[in-house]
Amino acid sequence: RNLTGTGTAAAFLRVFDFIEGSSGTGLNFGPVWDFGTLGVGSFSNHTFAVINSGGAAATGLIAGAASAGFTFPGGFPGGTTGAPAPDEENLVYCGATLAPGGRCAITARFSPTAALAYSGAIEVGYDTGQTASRAVAGVGTSLALLQLREDDNRGGLVFDFGVRATA
Repeated sequence: RNLTGTGTAAAFLRVFDFIEGSSGTGLNFGPVWDFGTLGVGSFSNHTFAVINSGGAAATGLIAGAASAGFTFPGGFPGGTTGAPAPDEENLVYCGATLAPGGRCAITARFSPTAALAYSGAIEVGYDTGQTASRAVAGVGTSLALLQLREDDNRGGLVFDFGVRATA
């Protein structure tokens, strides 16, 4: 089978997210990052990888358009430029320039302001007019939302009460 493709001498940025947990760790190529269901007035952050697969440095990295409900916490890139991003393959937060073959991190926040479904994209602008985007979604609810979370000091959600006598 013959393979064909087109290279570029320009910068070309793409935004990916990571899959973590029991299914493994790696880039997620799915169509959308779903923040899940959150209570109105609460928020959830997620860190994404920005990769330059082009042949030139991307310059002037800035926050592009963000759909309603989605922001960069504290402004673009969602963390301190050059500082390590949390849990993301040793990535640091993006600066103003990304070298060819380089990668960096951005953090997006979903904070629903009403009980409804949200969808859209987060964007990174570069090279005066170019954008890279990642589809995002989430749901806001005004209903009670209970979560059971693992306690890191107990090794899981299972608690062994041991052997107990019964009457």
